[in-house]
Amino acid sequence: MYRVFVERVRRYGDAMSILGDLAEAKRMLVALARHHSLANADAAGDEDRYVTLSALLSQAVILYARAAKSKANHRTFVPLQRNLPPELRAVHDNVVQLRDDAIAHFGPGDGPGGRHWAQETVVLRIDGTVATLALPFSHSVYQEDLAKQLEVLVDHCITAMWGICGERADLLLQECTRLLHTQPHFQAQLSEAEFDLAEFFHHDKASIERFVSGRSSAGTLPAPTYAPVKYPTS
Repeated sequence: MYRVFVERVRRYGDAMSILGDLAEAKRMLVALARHHSLANADAAGDEDRYVTLSALLSQAVILYARAAKSKANHRTFVPLQRNLPPELRAVHDNVVQLRDDAIAHFGPGDGPGGRHWAQETVVLRIDGTVATLALPFSHSVYQEDLAKQLEVLVDHCITAMWGICGERADLLLQECTRLLHTQPHFQAQLSEAEFDLAEFFHHDKASIERFVSGRSSAGTLPAPTYAPVKYPTS
């Protein structure tokens, strides 16, 4: 009876979840740009700069790949890469390759301009009858040009996902309205599954406040370009 409704709830929730990942990636990139500017103004904190910038960029790469590439067991996949223009498809391919080969797993990882994300080699030095070993390594875990390219890509995908979320919201509301008019017990059954905001956030006041104020997940993004349709409930 409610198969279509349940499916549309799931598809809308999955789309918003993907949009949330993209929003978090955007937050990482905005913070990265801010910290990069601060670090340039104050070179004294080189170690903190290295750690902060590398962590923010790595997290942005992971979040983007999770949204745009990874097929998960717990949400449906939206193939955003299919509609990317060629220049952004190249960035997409590079980012997901970097995530797979150098961030989620160990490997060199190719960055923009052919630079490796990480390089290591064993050096054996022979001095007469004495041998010594060294392991020089170069970890380029922050690449400014990669961060800029990724931000353009994330912005493009966020715009696309707003459109998809709008389409799925309309379909869900249409089915909800149909059921309200054709199934006399539907509204009562929905009321039995009332959402408890405090319990959902484990009574964490800061999390509840972020959600209510629209400062969490996709709520941090600009308003969607689609206009939600109002449906009568009686």
